Amino acid sequence: MELLMRRTDRSLMGMEVLVVGYGRIGSLLAPKLAALGAMVTVAARSPAARARAEAQGFRSVNITFIPAWFDAVVNTVPATVLEGDYGGALCLDLASAPGGWPKGEPVLHAVGLPGTYAPQTAAEVMRDAIYRTVKERE
Repeated sequence: MELLMRRTDRSLMGMEVLVVGYGRIGSLLAPKLAALGAMVTVAARSPAARARAEAQGFRSVNITFIPAWFDAVVNTVPATVLEGDYGGALCLDLASAPGGWPKGEPVLHAVGLPGTYAPQTAAEVMRDAIYRTVKERE
């Protein structure tokens, strides 16, 4: 969020922000952006992820059809799922390598930022997700 705030001359209040991916990072990031006044939309491939986002009060779109009317696009998906600058939006890539945009796109790269700057917390979140998944499959 701090990277977004530093790279724009606007407040997050009232900004249309798209969070691409609603996994462990996207689902933590969206509420924090909303708490700062951003109008958050979530793009996800899974209908279940879109339903979870909507249940938490966010708009959602299918990741295969992302409109170009956002002020900022924040990617959390560690695969090339995006292209272009979405109508001049501020584009930030937080996903692990290879990131969400092909090389050469006008994107602020902070690839793997959560794990780089908070490795203990990132490891705990991953551990909890793995345990939860194993328990659900039992």
